[in-house]
Amino acid sequence: MGIQSLTIFVVCTVVHLLPGAELTQRYRATLDFREQPRGYEWASGPQDVWRLKEFNYALGDVFRLRLGPSQVVFGCHDSNVVWAAIFPEQAGEILAASPGNGEHVTSVWLRSHPARLGELFPNAIVTGQGDALMVAQAKRLAAYKVIACWQSGGLPMIPRKNSVTFDLETREGPRRFYSLDTETGKLLAVDFFGDRPLPIPKPLDSQAALAVFDKVWNAFDREYAMFAIKPHVDWPQLRETYRPRAATTKNNHDLAAVISEMLDHLEDLHVYVEADGQYVPGYNRDRPMNANPKATWLRAAAIEAKIENQPLGIAHLAEQLLPLPPRRE
Repeated sequence: MGIQSLTIFVVCTVVHLLPGAELTQRYRATLDFREQPRGYEWASGPQDVWRLKEFNYALGDVFRLRLGPSQVVFGCHDSNVVWAAIFPEQAGEILAASPGNGEHVTSVWLRSHPARLGELFPNAIVTGQGDALMVAQAKRLAAYKVIACWQSGGLPMIPRKNSVTFDLETREGPRRFYSLDTETGKLLAVDFFGDRPLPIPKPLDSQAALAVFDKVWNAFDREYAMFAIKPHVDWPQLRETYRPRAATTKNNHDLAAVISEMLDHLEDLHVYVEADGQYVPGYNRDRPMNANPKATWLRAAAIEAKIENQPLGIAHLAEQLLPLPPRRE
């Protein structure tokens, strides 16, 4: 039936802004960079999708990016934007950067300090609320790219105010990763990610999608012992809610996102979804680090000290060389 790779492991208030309104009214910056690593849980929903008439960014002569009409999705901790994912309607262009000059951009993963939101997305380019369907694409981008920089335990940290990071998918194929220092005007291009682009989703028809969905739902219905202590979970009703959505998905990653959302209702850290070996964001909660914080900090700082002019975050180097799976209890 053409069923593609899908693995199940068992181990905001909505505020609508008028077109052109300041996003800073909705997303207030209250967090700042901390010397001691701290990752923040995040959420993203339909209320965090916005249409842009364009997106442009430049740092002197070393970096220029131009996108036409686009949609941006924000990941938020409380009112703070901790990441942004931008999807242009038509591929944008890298006008200046080396390597990558002249390549065409199909998506942007953007990390910056929450206080820079108004600078990056001024009211003049915001035209209104965006398409809720973009949230799943943004969460997939977040799951794949969050460990690349400014993260701790797989959760986004707050970068220094002078740091802006662009992680770009290109139509030509290479993934382009640029870290910009707005104080010195310098650009650092990280070649490590060049041959690690976001995997292309595999197409699914409705019959195949429903076959996978039914297999997952029936497996939990038959074998998941924790229903006995979770009477609030109406498992048959969840099937009625999510099965029609599964039927409309067009690829294995969209289907995985629907199944993951259904499984979120179990509130079980030992239940999560992977598609093609990629973790799909699901249920999570704050929990203390199961390690000595001082020892972790010293180890990461020692690794970072080996590289000069490396503004990419404390744990970046260790985890870019050996990406870690999502942290579970």
